[in-house]
Amino acid sequence: MNTFTREDGTPLQYTLVNIKEWCKNEFEVVNQLRMNTDSSHHRYDVILLINGLPLVQIELKTLEVRPQKAMQQIVDYKNDPGNGYNNSLLCFVQLFIVSNQKSTYYFTNNQNQHFNFNAEEQFLPVYKYANEDNTKVDDLGEFADKFLSKCSLAQMISRYMVLVATEQRLLVMRPYQIYAVKAIVDCIHQNRGNGYIWHTTGSGKTLTSFKASTLLKDNPDIHKCLFVVDRKDLDRQTRDEFNKFQKDCVEENTNTGTLVERLLSEDYANKVIVTTIQKLGLALSENPRTSPRLLNLEGLVNVSRKPVRCPKFTKLQKFSKRKPGSPCLTPRLLNFKSLVNVSPEARALHHVY
Repeated sequence: MNTFTREDGTPLQYTLVNIKEWCKNEFEVVNQLRMNTDSSHHRYDVILLINGLPLVQIELKTLEVRPQKAMQQIVDYKNDPGNGYNNSLLCFVQLFIVSNQKSTYYFTNNQNQHFNFNAEEQFLPVYKYANEDNTKVDDLGEFADKFLSKCSLAQMISRYMVLVATEQRLLVMRPYQIYAVKAIVDCIHQNRGNGYIWHTTGSGKTLTSFKASTLLKDNPDIHKCLFVVDRKDLDRQTRDEFNKFQKDCVEENTNTGTLVERLLSEDYANKVIVTTIQKLGLALSENPRTSPRLLNLEGLVNVSRKPVRCPKFTKLQKFSKRKPGSPCLTPRLLNFKSLVNVSPEARALHHVY
């Protein structure tokens, strides 16, 4: 929601894209759009518009041309001093898609300092779409059916892109991150108990957990969303990463008393809390104010680089069980773990989200 002040001083609130009911947006396709300026004459293969805004640009090549050539072409367009990305509605472009029919990639639009690419040495974070079983979707026709259908595309732009506020850099989530976030939200929405999300080291667990927390934070049925880590250095690291994505979205709990105050707070800003399992265990066991009030705790996520084995975790699990006659929903424990040094048998066993 944006606010515009009219000439008479009264506010006008408007929304460019419906990010909650994404299927209700208006969609248009423009082919071979020409942008003529004093110093350049560019032609764009396909532009997808949502509510009249050009949000997706598609560059197509023949089979014998590598998609990387299309990526380089986009970079050259953006580096052109007369390009339309700076002085026209093309500044709204969020996603680029390139394909030679049999190989298809997508990546985000960004300012030039975050948009370096060389056809031989790839620097841009470019992705291939994939199914839930991680099979790649290379064919342009299949990609169009699954990624570019109206509701899917609008959902991708509305829910699965993140602006790194501190860097003014736009990120789009990888397919497995999207499926993980969907699994978390569905697990809580359907009240299906606990679960595990397995990701390898360096695969973006923090971004996945951040996006899950923002979606849970906007759910009015959820009182608190806790991210519990098992070491103090992970507490600091997670907070720093979250605040990099969105400035001041989580604060440090300097002591157990501060944590208790945030747990009891009704302030929307305190809805997502990052803390250590040791500090949370003390908050639950040593403060008489917390136990009766925290029965409304809804989403509890445990983020860890290694399996958690400690008495505090057992105490937390016991605390989270439903008490007879209480109005609460049992908190969910979703454990993010690394697949480093995990056997193939274990990987296969825990592949299901």
